[in-house]
Amino acid sequence: MNPLIRAAALLHFIDLVTELRADPHQVLQEVGLSAEEISDPDALISASAFVNALQLASVKTNRDDFGLQLGIRQDINMLGPIGLLARQCGTAKEALNVISRYINLHNPGAAIELKSASNKSLLCYDDITGGHPRNPQLCDLALAIGSQIIGLFVQKPWRADAVFFIHKEPVNKKQYQQFFNAPLYFNQEIYAVKFDSSLLDIEIKNCDERLKEFFQKYVDELEKKHKENTTSVVEHLIRSLLSSGYCNEQHIANILQITPRTLQRRLKEHNTTFKSLLNNIRLKLAKQYLFESNIAFTEISHSLGYSELSAFTRFFKRETGLSPSNYKRLHTSTV
Repeated sequence: MNPLIRAAALLHFIDLVTELRADPHQVLQEVGLSAEEISDPDALISASAFVNALQLASVKTNRDDFGLQLGIRQDINMLGPIGLLARQCGTAKEALNVISRYINLHNPGAAIELKSASNKSLLCYDDITGGHPRNPQLCDLALAIGSQIIGLFVQKPWRADAVFFIHKEPVNKKQYQQFFNAPLYFNQEIYAVKFDSSLLDIEIKNCDERLKEFFQKYVDELEKKHKENTTSVVEHLIRSLLSSGYCNEQHIANILQITPRTLQRRLKEHNTTFKSLLNNIRLKLAKQYLFESNIAFTEISHSLGYSELSAFTRFFKRETGLSPSNYKRLHTSTV
């Protein structure tokens, strides 16, 4: 099964491609994505499609520094809950170790390692996305974000000792020089930022231990769910795609890079079907909308993926024995 990545990995992608005078929607379409699919940072998209989007954007914009430019526009916040936990750490060392420990919750194809020897440290990154050779655009993006994270915790001007790249020297080297402001070495054996180890131990005084404990529990729970079965992944995708018009068995199978028949078989192993999961999620959300809000029935219908209100009404009455209006009247009157 193809690994999935949080759509936050493409934060600012559309803006950057547009700025570089290419069509971001065409790029997304060619790799099997859409603007709607990446609009929710917590939605899951194909990791392969993400890598392909970076590479194709680099070609379409004629910028071999595309990944670096995207990384400059992103920061620790794109890591979602992992970033929130890292922000409450007391030192850069602790924060980078947290990110290294949990990065697979954001991108299962990422490998981060902090190496220290004597008075120098290396923040290393590698791209291990299945089915793909190491992608230079993704690795450049990661080094840019890593450098910014170090700067966030150092809380003072700092400069890397050196930055190493496995890929060849880019044509558009100026952006690298301006951003890193450090000696650059291409055609190396690793992607890494080298810096003084003393930066790792600078203490952050504004971290909140209560928030840290909260986010630690939250991230641990996410990790637990991440390791669960296919059903959990499909349920997450259904919730992400429900109102997009793409929430169907074929599209979700495409995201997972398996055939619909394989998807059916794997769900059957967990005693369920795609239709059953879809109906259960629709019903649960419909009840929440009717009970907890005053959203118009037509809006509820659209958010659940129905093109017509009548289709939603028939579904709800079949499942509950009540029309949406009667259900709302009955349950809100008892509150």
